[in-house]
Amino acid sequence: MLDAESLEAKIEHGGLEDAQRTIDREQTREGSRGEAKRLLVEGLLLYRRGDYRDAMSRLSRGLEIACEKNDKKLECRLSNQLIWIYLRVGRKKGIKELFEKMERGIGQGGRRNQAFFFINHAFAISLDIGFIESQKFSEGLVRNAHERLREAERIAGKRDMVILLRAKLVSGILYQEEGAWELGEKELEQAEETAGIEGLPFLRAELLEELGNLHFRYGEETRAVNPEEAVERFRMAKKAFESAMRIWRGINPDEEGVLNSALGDVHYYLRDYQKAGEHHSIALDKFKELDYPHGIGLQLDALGRVALRTGRVKEGLRLLKKALGIFNKLNVDHEI
Repeated sequence: MLDAESLEAKIEHGGLEDAQRTIDREQTREGSRGEAKRLLVEGLLLYRRGDYRDAMSRLSRGLEIACEKNDKKLECRLSNQLIWIYLRVGRKKGIKELFEKMERGIGQGGRRNQAFFFINHAFAISLDIGFIESQKFSEGLVRNAHERLREAERIAGKRDMVILLRAKLVSGILYQEEGAWELGEKELEQAEETAGIEGLPFLRAELLEELGNLHFRYGEETRAVNPEEAVERFRMAKKAFESAMRIWRGINPDEEGVLNSALGDVHYYLRDYQKAGEHHSIALDKFKELDYPHGIGLQLDALGRVALRTGRVKEGLRLLKKALGIFNKLNVDHEI
């Protein structure tokens, strides 16, 4: 019988190929008996490889099967993983229904699923997505999010490092939204070090990326009043993004695109416009491969700004016009 938890652990420890071989072997042996579990593991595998569309498709189908079989624990696990990916990629459609389903069934899903749900709930609050109309980003809501994260950490203890480090990741994001930069930095740095010690490369990459985001955002906020501090923060962001890139390179093209875009922004603020252009060009190619129009528009916009900064006015205006056309087509608000 397919051991989903063991395979999830193997994936998080970087054993993607080994996990894929096990899935293929067990599928041949079991046929349709363990289909929902197989779809759960395949969804996580695809998520780590950056194929979010297929990951969500697999998890949604697995959720349907788990509901048909009235397997509450598996239903909660699939719902949690689906919510997590929705939040990571910024998808809002259908997320309210998933949260409501989890609220109703969380008592039957086991302690790990309960902890994962608390993390997802706090993550949604940090993103201020308004998944429940009556909830707005407020001091009381943030306090509730922190309480849920602490409860998730308490449930995970030292036995479940994946859940524990996901809680730390979301905690770092939440502190950023509050402007508590030092608390967020401390949380993310400690968690990143732990992920390295525990041999969890993908969680470590996510923590490094978020640490880079924190330094970059702090640099943006302080550059008008303390330009020296801002430059130091941009350099710290560059180091974190490059470390995350070394983990994702050759595994997850979407993350490679995101990190090249982030590095392009960092080099732009450091006034290294050649490097900024190089990174945004790589990101543009990645997003074209992935057929990601919004990402393509963002890179064209960034390359247009680089061109203007380096005196290539005609080219810059052409790129900005092209980016604006994409944003208008997508009905996305973006300041050019």
